[in-house]
Amino acid sequence: MARISSILTVFGLRDSRDRRRGRLTFAVVLYFFLLTGGAISYAQERAAKAVIVFYSWSGDTERVVKILKEKTGSDTLCIRPSVPYPRDYMATLARAREEKKRLYDAGEYPPIHPTEKILEAYDTIIVCYPVWLGKMAFPMQSFLRIHADTFAGKDIALITLSGKSPGEKTLPDAGRLCPGSRVLGLLSIKRADREGEPRMIDLFITRVLHK
Repeated sequence: MARISSILTVFGLRDSRDRRRGRLTFAVVLYFFLLTGGAISYAQERAAKAVIVFYSWSGDTERVVKILKEKTGSDTLCIRPSVPYPRDYMATLARAREEKKRLYDAGEYPPIHPTEKILEAYDTIIVCYPVWLGKMAFPMQSFLRIHADTFAGKDIALITLSGKSPGEKTLPDAGRLCPGSRVLGLLSIKRADREGEPRMIDLFITRVLHK
């Protein structure tokens, strides 16, 4: 308190009434600093200690991951299917329909390349993927299934990319594959949101990663 009084004196608030008024102003400024700047700093610090795990077929998810990485400094890990998907949309759609049936009817997950990054070093994992046929993209499902034990006890945040489908449709997949994780939140980005992606990601960082 003596330090605050000295500061107020420097600003010319010498009598008791001015000092009381000055202390109130100081408290209000400090409050809003902590509420805004403090929150943003904490979220960015947390994100910098996170890893972004992503799968991208068309490049849209990878574009969003690059924006997120630039804003947070988080490490990244790209999931790669053992057998690459065709670049042709209709061919990929046909394969995705077959994989969906095998996955949900018989529990057969499409194979992916092994990953080298040590996920144990991160407390928060940001999972980014496209929505396929109303489900989490199947290569990402394979990854989460393989690393289910690693994800236990960790915080996860989800970012989905789609044409029109809401990302919330994939929450049952996340809950099934990561039962021991705490889901911080989900950001659903649709094709019509492209121009607003940077702003949406900023809000995601402050509102979701600040939890």
